[in-house]
Amino acid sequence: MGKEASEVRKTLKGVGNLKYVEVQNVPMKSYPGFGDSVDAQVLADIEKQVARELITRRIHVRGLEVEFFRSILGLSQREFAQKLGLCHVSVLKWEKAHEKPLELVNEVALKALMAGLLKMRLPASVESLSGETAVPKKLALDYSSLFTQRRRA
Repeated sequence: MGKEASEVRKTLKGVGNLKYVEVQNVPMKSYPGFGDSVDAQVLADIEKQVARELITRRIHVRGLEVEFFRSILGLSQREFAQKLGLCHVSVLKWEKAHEKPLELVNEVALKALMAGLLKMRLPASVESLSGETAVPKKLALDYSSLFTQRRRA
Protein backbone atom coordinates (compact mmCIF):
# COMPACT_ATOMS: atom_id res chain seq x y z
CA MET A 1 0.00 0.00 0.00
CA GLY A 2 1.13 3.57 -0.68
CA LYS A 3 1.79 6.09 2.02
CA GLU A 4 -0.88 8.62 2.92
CA ALA A 5 -0.58 12.22 1.79
CA SER A 6 0.37 14.71 4.46
CA GLU A 7 -0.51 18.37 4.65
CA VAL A 8 2.33 20.85 4.26
CA ARG A 9 2.51 24.61 3.87
CA LYS A 10 4.78 25.97 1.17
CA THR A 11 5.39 29.06 -0.92
CA LEU A 12 3.69 29.20 -4.30
CA LYS A 13 5.78 31.31 -6.71
CA GLY A 14 4.75 32.86 -10.00
CA VAL A 15 1.01 32.84 -9.27
CA GLY A 16 -0.94 33.21 -12.51
CA ASN A 17 2.30 33.44 -14.50
CA LEU A 18 3.11 36.69 -12.73
CA LYS A 19 6.71 35.94 -11.79
CA TYR A 20 6.80 38.64 -9.12
CA VAL A 21 3.84 37.24 -7.13
CA GLU A 22 4.37 34.65 -4.44
CA VAL A 23 2.01 33.43 -1.77
CA GLN A 24 3.52 31.95 1.37
CA ASN A 25 2.06 29.30 3.68
CA VAL A 26 -0.20 27.77 1.03
CA PRO A 27 -1.79 24.50 2.20
CA MET A 28 -0.70 21.62 -0.02
CA LYS A 29 -0.86 17.85 0.02
CA SER A 30 2.50 16.13 -0.09
CA TYR A 31 2.45 12.72 -1.76
CA PRO A 32 5.50 10.55 -1.07
CA GLY A 33 7.27 9.87 -4.33
CA PHE A 34 5.04 12.26 -6.28
CA GLY A 35 5.58 15.70 -4.76
CA ASP A 36 3.25 18.45 -3.63
CA SER A 37 -0.17 19.40 -4.95
CA VAL A 38 -2.43 22.42 -4.42
CA ASP A 39 -6.20 21.88 -4.42
CA ALA A 40 -7.78 23.47 -7.51
CA GLN A 41 -10.28 25.48 -5.41
CA VAL A 42 -7.48 26.78 -3.17
CA LEU A 43 -5.55 27.89 -6.26
CA ALA A 44 -8.63 29.60 -7.74
CA ASP A 45 -9.22 31.43 -4.44
CA ILE A 46 -5.57 32.51 -4.31
CA GLU A 47 -5.70 33.86 -7.86
CA LYS A 48 -8.83 35.90 -7.15
CA GLN A 49 -7.30 37.27 -3.98
CA VAL A 50 -4.09 38.19 -5.85
CA ALA A 51 -6.27 40.05 -8.39
CA ARG A 52 -7.88 41.99 -5.52
CA GLU A 53 -4.42 42.86 -4.17
CA LEU A 54 -3.26 44.12 -7.57
CA ILE A 55 -6.29 46.42 -7.73
CA THR A 56 -6.19 47.73 -4.15
CA ARG A 57 -2.42 48.24 -4.13
CA ARG A 58 -2.83 50.37 -7.24
CA ILE A 59 -0.20 48.51 -9.23
CA HIS A 60 0.06 49.50 -12.91
CA VAL A 61 -1.59 47.05 -15.28
CA ARG A 62 0.44 45.70 -18.18
CA GLY A 63 -0.33 43.02 -20.75
CA LEU A 64 0.74 40.30 -18.31
CA GLU A 65 -1.79 41.44 -15.72
CA VAL A 66 -4.52 41.73 -18.39
CA GLU A 67 -3.92 38.09 -19.32
CA PHE A 68 -3.96 37.12 -15.63
CA PHE A 69 -7.24 38.95 -14.96
CA ARG A 70 -8.84 37.42 -18.04
CA SER A 71 -7.66 33.92 -17.20
CA ILE A 72 -9.05 33.91 -13.65
CA LEU A 73 -12.44 34.79 -15.08
CA GLY A 74 -12.14 32.01 -17.66
CA LEU A 75 -12.94 34.36 -20.53
CA SER A 76 -11.64 34.43 -24.09
CA GLN A 77 -10.11 37.64 -25.40
CA ARG A 78 -13.31 38.29 -27.33
CA GLU A 79 -15.55 37.77 -24.26
CA PHE A 80 -13.30 39.92 -22.08
CA ALA A 81 -13.22 42.70 -24.68
CA GLN A 82 -17.02 42.64 -24.93
CA LYS A 83 -17.31 43.18 -21.18
CA LEU A 84 -15.07 46.24 -21.60
CA GLY A 85 -16.99 47.47 -24.66
CA LEU A 86 -13.95 46.99 -26.90
CA CYS A 87 -12.86 45.01 -29.90
CA HIS A 88 -10.96 41.78 -29.09
CA VAL A 89 -7.99 43.13 -31.02
CA SER A 90 -7.42 45.65 -28.20
CA VAL A 91 -7.09 42.86 -25.64
CA LEU A 92 -4.85 40.92 -28.02
CA LYS A 93 -2.54 43.93 -28.42
CA TRP A 94 -2.39 44.53 -24.66
CA GLU A 95 -1.50 40.92 -23.96
CA LYS A 96 1.12 40.76 -26.71
CA ALA A 97 2.85 43.82 -25.24
CA HIS A 98 3.58 41.99 -21.96
CA GLU A 99 5.55 44.74 -20.24
CA LYS A 100 3.81 47.84 -21.63
CA PRO A 101 1.49 49.61 -19.14
CA LEU A 102 -2.04 50.30 -20.30
CA GLU A 103 -3.18 53.85 -20.92
CA LEU A 104 -4.92 55.38 -17.90
CA VAL A 105 -8.46 55.20 -19.32
CA ASN A 106 -8.04 51.51 -20.20
CA GLU A 107 -6.44 50.69 -16.87
CA VAL A 108 -9.26 52.34 -14.91
CA ALA A 109 -11.93 50.64 -17.04
CA LEU A 110 -10.27 47.25 -16.62
CA LYS A 111 -9.85 47.62 -12.85
CA ALA A 112 -13.43 48.85 -12.46
CA LEU A 113 -14.67 45.83 -14.40
CA MET A 114 -12.53 43.44 -12.37
CA ALA A 115 -13.57 45.02 -9.08
CA GLY A 116 -17.22 44.59 -10.02
CA LEU A 117 -16.79 40.99 -11.14
CA LEU A 118 -14.84 40.18 -7.96
CA LYS A 119 -17.56 41.90 -5.87
CA MET A 120 -15.13 44.42 -4.41
CA ARG A 121 -16.14 47.71 -2.86
CA LEU A 122 -13.94 50.57 -4.00
CA PRO A 123 -14.20 54.33 -3.81
CA ALA A 124 -15.69 55.62 -7.05
CA SER A 125 -12.79 57.71 -8.28
CA VAL A 126 -10.27 57.52 -11.06
CA GLU A 127 -7.50 57.98 -8.50
CA SER A 128 -8.49 54.84 -6.57
CA LEU A 129 -8.21 52.71 -9.71
CA SER A 130 -5.24 54.26 -11.48
CA GLY A 131 -1.89 52.60 -11.17
CA GLU A 132 0.25 54.54 -8.76
CA THR A 133 2.92 51.96 -8.11
CA ALA A 134 5.24 50.37 -10.62
CA VAL A 135 5.07 46.60 -10.84
CA PRO A 136 7.11 45.41 -7.86
CA LYS A 137 10.11 43.13 -8.18
CA LYS A 138 8.40 40.90 -5.65
CA LEU A 139 4.89 40.87 -4.21
CA ALA A 140 4.92 38.43 -1.30
CA LEU A 141 1.57 37.64 0.29
CA ASP A 142 0.69 35.30 3.13
CA TYR A 143 -2.12 32.82 2.47
CA SER A 144 -3.66 32.98 5.92
CA SER A 145 -3.65 36.78 6.12
CA LEU A 146 -5.19 37.09 2.63
CA PHE A 147 -8.25 35.17 3.69
CA THR A 148 -8.42 36.55 7.25
CA GLN A 149 -8.59 40.13 5.88
CA ARG A 150 -11.34 39.16 3.42
CA ARG A 151 -13.51 37.63 6.15
CA ARG A 152 -13.24 40.82 8.23
CA ALA A 153 -14.18 43.10 5.30
